[in-house]
Amino acid sequence: MTMAPNEVADLIRDAVEDQRLRADRTADVAARSAWTAEVGAITPEPALTTKGGTAWLPRADWNRRDAGVAAGSSFASPDGHVCGLFAVDIAGFNRSHRDDDIQIYVHQSLYEMLQAAFDRSDVPWFSCAHEDRGDGALVIVPPMIPVAGLVDPIPERLRNLVRRHNRVSCEAARIQLRVAAHIGPVHDDGHGFVSRDVNLLCRLLEARSLKRMLSQSGAEVAFITSGYVYENVIRRHPSLVDPALFQSLSVRVKETRTRAWAYILGALTGRGSARRSAVASPQQFARPDPLAGLSDRRGRPAKGRDASKRAWSQDNAGSTRSVRPRFSR
Repeated sequence: MTMAPNEVADLIRDAVEDQRLRADRTADVAARSAWTAEVGAITPEPALTTKGGTAWLPRADWNRRDAGVAAGSSFASPDGHVCGLFAVDIAGFNRSHRDDDIQIYVHQSLYEMLQAAFDRSDVPWFSCAHEDRGDGALVIVPPMIPVAGLVDPIPERLRNLVRRHNRVSCEAARIQLRVAAHIGPVHDDGHGFVSRDVNLLCRLLEARSLKRMLSQSGAEVAFITSGYVYENVIRRHPSLVDPALFQSLSVRVKETRTRAWAYILGALTGRGSARRSAVASPQQFARPDPLAGLSDRRGRPAKGRDASKRAWSQDNAGSTRSVRPRFSR
């Protein structure tokens, strides 16, 4: 099978990054083992033991690594802290052509891609807390980690990983992702993460306009962010992602009414089709103006009721019926 030069370069770059990542993980395991041996003597006695695990009494002079959390994660309970919020959803996860085997494979692949994307973006996966959402995941980033990584390069890393996944997967296992980022306080009640900002993040993923963008573009990843992140992260740091790439979207999901900003990354490629542009133009998703091209009797652009009358008249220009039928008394 012949591969394009850019695809060969992508594979080489991914292989190099994988090798670097394995080396970083080995060094990190050694560092964490040394840290555990160093602070093991000062680890406090557990305050209580519950079905959910062991809890320690908080201490003001402790940092996150002193929290004594479960293995595999160095992030303790958010406890109302302002954290980076990241959510991802697999488009069309429950479509009829995806049986249980395909869904299991896609679900596992999603977490592998998330872990690789976070680790390669200086946002260590083991430092974050995450919650499974069936066809997606919610990730809580600790307050000490800059939120800029959620804007760039994590979405771009995911796009590359999705592209490689789709290349080696059957049609039913190929995926598209909707990705959302936000910032806000988060609480953990022992059953999951709770806050208005978490709710907003999930509403952004369900925006109809975002789903339409992803479906019409054939994109691999559609990224949406709140107005707060757009104004305070993206516009203030245009070197991350060009703000001009984003399109303002109206989000109306359940009780949520807000505006967000979105753009798409990459494009799914069919068999034998050429790869399209990495970033599509937002203008191509704008709704067509139904009154475009209409004018009033004086040649001015038609508006409101006059436009509706003229549109009806043009549609019925060939009809034998009169515009205003008269009825005899």
